Parts: sequence; structure tokens; C-alpha cells
Amino acid sequence: MVNPLINIDISELIRIVKSYGAYFGSAVGFPIAFRDRELEFRRLVNRLVGVRIVYGPLGCGKSTLLMNLARALGEVRSDVIVVYVNFEEKGFMNAVRAYIPGLAGGVKELIIRAVERDLGPVLDRVGLSAIVGVGKLFMDIIKGVSDDAAIRDRYVVLIFDELDKWYRSMLNAPDNAQVGYGPIEGEVMSYAEHFENFLTTDKVQGLSVVFGFSDQGAVNVVRKYGGKGLLEGLLLWYIPKADFMDVLNEVIVKARPSGLINAELLWQLTGGNLRELARIVFNNDWSIERWLRDVIIKLGGVNGILSLLEEVSKYGFNVAELGPWVWQCSPRGI
Repeated sequence: MVNPLINIDISELIRIVKSYGAYFGSAVGFPIAFRDRELEFRRLVNRLVGVRIVYGPLGCGKSTLLMNLARALGEVRSDVIVVYVNFEEKGFMNAVRAYIPGLAGGVKELIIRAVERDLGPVLDRVGLSAIVGVGKLFMDIIKGVSDDAAIRDRYVVLIFDELDKWYRSMLNAPDNAQVGYGPIEGEVMSYAEHFENFLTTDKVQGLSVVFGFSDQGAVNVVRKYGGKGLLEGLLLWYIPKADFMDVLNEVIVKARPSGLINAELLWQLTGGNLRELARIVFNNDWSIERWLRDVIIKLGGVNGILSLLEEVSKYGFNVAELGPWVWQCSPRGI
């Protein structure tokens, strides 16, 4: 039977995850403390089996959570095989992290070879048809291990992160363009159908497949197929205000601004999005005005300003106070 991964010491898992920390910024940045994800870890790891979709907007910390989870699982459990893949990265060595404790080197090599064979073409961006390697990976791992007994007592956890961003890049789709995610939906459902049709197996103890999505079009698969093949979704949002202020204080110490910082305004405008905070710090030298002009231009002038104000109002931010300030920072001619 395909069993859920249970009896994980979640408190120890969270302790280990926090010890890894997080990274603030991208190419330029620095380590910071990992904050405010205990509840999400407990929900995701509780009886881990079937298909899970972790979804949330860019900058919510989804990739950090999934990458840290993959690494920590290999530390708290010696009976798991964890493969984490970030499709935003190019090249096999940059994108793939495999945690395979307690298995002989030959078996590890066979598993890595299967991962590279199926996902190498996807990561090398050879074409949209390469995406079928995602759905084939689990069966090819089993086929690639010549001695079935070697992994029969193991749980396999596959984590596919940013597959929707890979797909958009292959289509050369602008950030604000709507696209259909049929091929990605097909790969998600290939695993969901596996659980629907093959509830028992003597090949492994358990299997869980986790997808990390950012684009709303991609996460609609949760609404469309929720429950099929043990498919469940977990919404990840930006960090709450208190944690955002803690991060901001830590960042101020490590990347000192030249002047005073309006912490409340930063919170109101970013809503806890650490990716946008990093852009303000590193790309705009702490200038909210310069960052906001770029955002407004990217969103499309007046309509973009209205969309921005409408969006922030949904989350309780004070549009009456923000509105005049946003208009004041808008580029001339808009």
C-alpha cells in the first residue's frame, strides 16, 4: 500500500529548518533568519502522501519553504528519498537537490541518473515537449533501480518548484499575459491519476509529489481537480506585519540606508512581500519613490495605479492615505 509519511518529529523538523535560515535578495543579498512558517510546515507534512500543491504569489517564501523542507526531511528521517527541483534555475547541477540517506552509492547513482535523464531536457529548455519528463520521473526511478528491494522500505518525496515559471519562460509570455497551463495540468494529473488507479504498490512504502506554483492560472488546477488522487492545496501568503518588521530591522543593520526609513509605508506598499522589499533595497538603494515608479510603469500607467490601489485595499491597507502618495510618485506624463 502507498502509505502516508507519518510520525515525523515536526518540532525537530521546524527547528532544523529554522537553523538553515533564509536568503534575502537574489544575486546580491545575504542570509537572514527564517520566520513564520510553522503552521504551513505542520499542514504540509501531516500525513504526507499524494499530490500537494503549494501556491502563493511571488515573494511569499514558497521556494525557501520547499527547499528547506527537502533538506530537513533527509535529516529527520533516514527512510526517505527526497528530490527537489527548481525549474527557474538553468542546468541540472544548479536546479536539482537530492537527499538520499542510507543507500549504497550504486543505488544513489541509478536514482540520480533517472532524474537527470527525465529532467535534464526540461532544465536545458530544449522544448515544451520535454515537460513529460516530470510526469515520468517516479516510474523511471523505480525502473532505474535494478534491485527493487533497495527502495521498497523507502518513502519517495518529489518536489517540483516553479514549473509554471518555466512554462511561461518557454512561451516568452510577458508578466501580465494570461496563458493556458494545459501541459502542466497534464503532468500534475499524471500523478493524481497514479494515486487514483494504483492505490497499492510493492515498490516503495509511500510517495508524495509536491508542486510549487506562483501563477494564478497554474493554481486553478487545485480548484478544478481538488481531491482527485489525494490532491490538496496549501496557500502560502506573505509574512505577517510583526515578522516583516523583524526582517526589516535585520536588513537595515546589514544594508544600512543613507536616510530614515518609513517602516509603516514599506509595509503598506509591499504587504509583506520580501522580494519587493529586496528590490527596494538593492535595485533602488532604499528609494521607495524609484521603486514605485518602476512598478507603476510595469503595471501600465493610470490603469496600473488604479489596479495597485484596488489590490492593496483588499488586504485592509489605507487607500485614502496611500492614494495621494502613489500619485505623487507616478512618472510625469502618465
